[in-house]
Amino acid sequence: MLGTAFPATLAAAVLLAGCSPMPVAPPDPTDAEVEAHIATVLDGTWENLDLPAGTVRPVNDSPGVLATAEWWEELSGCMEDLGILSWGLASSSSGYRFVVGNNEALPPELSLGAYSCLTEYVEDPVASGTYLTDAQADYLWEYYQRWQVPCVQREGFTMWGLPMSREQFDTQRSEGYVWSPYHGVTIADQRAGRRLLEHCGPERGELGGGQWFFGPQG
Repeated sequence: MLGTAFPATLAAAVLLAGCSPMPVAPPDPTDAEVEAHIATVLDGTWENLDLPAGTVRPVNDSPGVLATAEWWEELSGCMEDLGILSWGLASSSSGYRFVVGNNEALPPELSLGAYSCLTEYVEDPVASGTYLTDAQADYLWEYYQRWQVPCVQREGFTMWGLPMSREQFDTQRSEGYVWSPYHGVTIADQRAGRRLLEHCGPERGELGGGQWFFGPQG
């Protein structure tokens, strides 16, 4: 559960390093915040389709909000029903873009149906880790800068993507990617990965979740 995961692990890691306590994680997003975020993504996706003026936009008042694996399976099935077999989704700060071939836009005659699929099946942005409130982003940034980046460096690992500025962090966040120091670490084996988790704490601190391969992330 976001906001409640790994407090014991973090406390042990902080004491091990002799560091000051980490900031307290803020609460989970409210239902209203999540709904507003989903609406913003769909608004941007609709604009990205660049359909002729007057095209009626499909609306689904009760979409299925699904975990990532189930969402992709359902969305792929919906697209297949339309005869669209080879496609992708490009994420940006203005929503998704449907792409085919060499990153080309989906043909207009297929875009409306594809968008209807996207309104029917929505990825849970909290479970996927692609959505953070401003307070959660502030917490993660402080956690990374004060604790995790220095800790990973003390453990002798190098990280690509550094130095990371707050502006870069926020830009990537707006595009649905939340950077973590662990994403840029090269790990030789499972033992080294688990040692890093033990010494430097979970990928997202007390927020839980995360997409790093080694160890449970909540």
